[in-house]
Amino acid sequence: RSETATQERRIRVRAKVNFFACVRTPEFGDDVVRCIDMSKGGVSFRGDQAYTENMAVEIAVPFAKNEPGVTPLFVRGRIANIITETSGKLRFGVEFLRR
Repeated sequence: RSETATQERRIRVRAKVNFFACVRTPEFGDDVVRCIDMSKGGVSFRGDQAYTENMAVEIAVPFAKNEPGVTPLFVRGRIANIITETSGKLRFGVEFLRR
């Protein structure tokens, strides 16, 4: 899937970001990742795990590991798209889901 096709589908403007998130799944546990961009409806990040399209996730954004007195708030989401970048790294798009 090309990045251009993904961008054309978007209905919300994405803001470039540079912070961490924690992606939680039964398969991989808690995976701390760096976010690339974010909108009201979702977030994208680079990662090394073998997430699959439509995989259910919980995600805490932003996430600060080992920060005393701060409990992360996880929300439900799904892996909406996966892009292989020219560098070979994988970029995952998460759509936030309503409860």
